[in-house]
Amino acid sequence: MMYFFVIILLSYLALLFILKAALPARLRQCPRCKRGILKRVPKMLNDRILNVLLFSVIKVKRYECEVCTLQVLRIKAARKKMGNSGLTLQG
Repeated sequence: MMYFFVIILLSYLALLFILKAALPARLRQCPRCKRGILKRVPKMLNDRILNVLLFSVIKVKRYECEVCTLQVLRIKAARKKMGNSGLTLQG
């Protein structure tokens, strides 16, 4: 039974590292209006919980458009060697 949990945990970590390597280029403007620049806003509780679930291998940051006030989550690789990579989810 213990081996089952170890295999699940290792599989989960492997999936996180694969996702981390596959993150697309950084998004700088709003995906909805295409005019506004995204600015950082404080994290919400669910963002902090998501960071814990991702073992801080992948960081979640919240951004807001200056024009249409759309809030998006940006999932970013934790190490800076990866460059400006990130995946954006509309929130």
